[in-house]
Amino acid sequence: MYKVHAPEAMNQAFVMAFNNRKIDIILSLYADDAVLVTDSAGQPLFGKESIRKRIEDLLELSDTMTSRDTLCMAHKDLALLCADVDLRLGKRVISTDKMSALVRRDPNGHWLYAGATLPGI
Repeated sequence: MYKVHAPEAMNQAFVMAFNNRKIDIILSLYADDAVLVTDSAGQPLFGKESIRKRIEDLLELSDTMTSRDTLCMAHKDLALLCADVDLRLGKRVISTDKMSALVRRDPNGHWLYAGATLPGI
């Protein structure tokens, strides 16, 4: 399980795991009760098993992800993150979108995604 010790490091940890195809590391960044939204209809996915399936789909459809953080606003055990995210297939950008996430610090001091959006394809 991968541990993130600062909220501003969350998105880069996700991108590194995504680009290295490490689905278990990606899932370790999510709380057990996390929610994820990845499509324009805004249909939420609840829990790690639903999130796993969607992340696997994104991994099949794209080669790499880049993330440019635009906001990290932390207060106590919560933080709001925003970033501009690109998904690429080869050198071609196949999706560009804004991402947002609510992360929380667990009792051990590690940060986890509680709710997040990711680009859809």
